[in-house]
Amino acid sequence: MSQAKLAEQAVLGAITLDPRCFHRVAGIVAADDFAFPEHRILWELVAELIDKRSPVDVVTLGEIAEKRGIADDVGGVGYLIEVANNTPSAAQSEWYAAAVRDEAIRRRVREIGRMMCEIESKGAQAMDDAHALLGTLTARSVASSVTIKDALKDVYRRMEERFSGVELPVTPTPWAGMNALLGGGFGHGKLYIVGGRPGMGKEQPNSSLVLMADGAWKPMGEIRIGDCLASIDGEESFVCGVYPQGLKDVYEFCFSDGRTARAGLDHLWEVSYREWASPRIKSTREILSMLDRRRYKNRLSIRLISGKFGKESDLPLDPWFLGVLLGDGNFTQSTPRITSADDCIIDRIESLLPNGHKMQKCGKYDFRISGSVGVKNFLTAALRRLGLWGCYSHEKRIPYEYMMA
Repeated sequence: MSQAKLAEQAVLGAITLDPRCFHRVAGIVAADDFAFPEHRILWELVAELIDKRSPVDVVTLGEIAEKRGIADDVGGVGYLIEVANNTPSAAQSEWYAAAVRDEAIRRRVREIGRMMCEIESKGAQAMDDAHALLGTLTARSVASSVTIKDALKDVYRRMEERFSGVELPVTPTPWAGMNALLGGGFGHGKLYIVGGRPGMGKEQPNSSLVLMADGAWKPMGEIRIGDCLASIDGEESFVCGVYPQGLKDVYEFCFSDGRTARAGLDHLWEVSYREWASPRIKSTREILSMLDRRRYKNRLSIRLISGKFGKESDLPLDPWFLGVLLGDGNFTQSTPRITSADDCIIDRIESLLPNGHKMQKCGKYDFRISGSVGVKNFLTAALRRLGLWGCYSHEKRIPYEYMMA
């Protein structure tokens, strides 16, 4: 069975195990992201049940499919049971959803590349046609811009082969609405000034923490002219002005994981809702109005901080790998071990191991991570450096350098 199909099964299976994870994955994938027709149908059935606050399990899905005469289209109850059984846990639902989303983007990029090769118009019209095709991808893929950038290499290569010597006159943004206003994107050779004045979407209290260039957090009220802040592109970003706003009403947002955030009425948020094709920008004022309506209660989500700020830190272990080790790893044996029944996790760990290291099964769900003869175990060395080697479960902790990275 292909990895793409396993990932799609895992997303659906995770929801049947824990329906609460639906709203997390719904901000990542949509029905048309599923490559297999039966999975698209199941996703729509699940969304319908969630909307009605009905149970989401194999039995309920099977009954609805039978009543509507689409049982064969979804593979029958037997396939539903297979989907549930192939999903060991709902804990990795967002990772599975991201995998489905990435594969969907790759499919669309390949299709757009093929369509570009078939463009028959010439000159400026050919470029307009190419922009229109790229715009369909950009408008649907805001949340995965980095992946799109990597995936579009093949598209640009095909464009250069077909339109050799012709340069794109604009650079499209990730937002379809802005592209429409700019005539496709930022024009080459033109000067654009992006102003961020007070009252234009940024309104948080002075107690809000701001990430500095050195990785430390500082209350907004303590920010001074000349302070160097973390920057999305890693370049230097200095504070050149501080403008006190006086006393204003502040609203606290409470999220499903227990975290909170405070902001004023004019602060802008990137909001996701399962019926929207892509996230939308909403002010605190608009969100408050939406939450008065039943259809939006407990169904809006805010994208988490990406963490992709500042300069790269010299971390001894991949952050995701360290998180798995802290949760399911053993550091007290002669070699590090990991316990997991999830093949996706094991496969991902293996992809992160350097040359000369491998996973060796030493139990039903236990794996030993060891180096070849004469090769120093990099994982043992990294855990020693972090002060985690020999720690029992109650002694494990997230190292400070990871908290600040």
